[in-house]
Amino acid sequence: AYEEGGMIPVMYSCDGVNVSPPLAWTEGPAGTMSYAIIFRDLSNGLGHAAIFDIPAATLSLPEDVEREYAPAAVPGAAQCDAYDGNPGYAGPCPGNPHTYEFTIYAVPAASLNLDEMSIDVDGVEGAAEVGALASATLSATYTP
Repeated sequence: AYEEGGMIPVMYSCDGVNVSPPLAWTEGPAGTMSYAIIFRDLSNGLGHAAIFDIPAATLSLPEDVEREYAPAAVPGAAQCDAYDGNPGYAGPCPGNPHTYEFTIYAVPAASLNLDEMSIDVDGVEGAAEVGALASATLSATYTP
């Protein structure tokens, strides 16, 4: 949907239809059992969304993953509440240009063993960082 250092299209923001963008990645290092993906506003540090316990065989997310704790589009994965209080993706919604970043973590466990009903984006990221085998980022700017 966009490239490193590019612009986030309006459709992935609250000014558009606010659906999650499609994402794809290459296989993690040996020992990767799952992935966790965090979406954060780097301009203010706000954690926008997190999806975790993505099975290691999954190397992409489709556009518009359901805003549910256990999205059917990503079997086995879980999502916590976003900054807006709903599970799943909550896109950019700033009053001026902000930079956003997706970070993917290769996790050496099939599950982070988190209760998505009581965990937030920062908690998911903290759990994913512990022992992560690798990580990668995709950053872009959104201008309303």
